[in-house]
Amino acid sequence: MTDSTFSPSNEQRSRPMPIRMRAADGALQPSDLDLPAEFEWEAGGHGSYGTARDHGRFIRGWLATVSLTARGSSCRGADAWAATSPR
Repeated sequence: MTDSTFSPSNEQRSRPMPIRMRAADGALQPSDLDLPAEFEWEAGGHGSYGTARDHGRFIRGWLATVSLTARGSSCRGADAWAATSPR
């Protein structure tokens, strides 16, 4: 993951995917909502900025850990991440 952070740079903040909301007719429309540049605390993934590619890498590693743990494997964290990372 090369482009994920809780503290985005000015360059990263210049290229976010806009937040969208459902209109009354069900269509998606742009929203004026935005996450603040600075948070009081970093809680879980709240306030995490990143690219779709980085998010996919995170989810792939997390799912591998959950899958391996459910099958009784002791493979966790970095090991699961390495097992699912593209080479």
